[in-house]
Amino acid sequence: LELRKRQRRLLSEGQYVPLKAGGLKEHHVCAFARLSDEDAVLTVTPRLIGSLLPDSRTAPLGPDVWRDTWIALPADTPKSTYRHVLTGEMLDPVSVDGHPAFLLHQVLQHCPVALLERTR
Repeated sequence: LELRKRQRRLLSEGQYVPLKAGGLKEHHVCAFARLSDEDAVLTVTPRLIGSLLPDSRTAPLGPDVWRDTWIALPADTPKSTYRHVLTGEMLDPVSVDGHPAFLLHQVLQHCPVALLERTR
């Protein structure tokens, strides 16, 4: 709720951009960004987890699940650190095929969903 208060305008009026996923488990993630000139918030969530995990009691976390899967940032996104709103972790994008991206095993390491807010 704090993010919603702080980023009210971005979340209601910011540009909606679906994020491309790649890698072995690319069909098991849904991700999008809300963007403005200064701000960005990314939402990341697993999908189709029944076929993603061998055991329904296991959370979709870490490298054993996500392996090489990534989500690409929009091409014009400035290089920046992002704060995982739910865990407090600070994450830096990596380069995948020359484009900024996040590796899902890092984004979904401790929490099965993510809200990433660009820091300034």
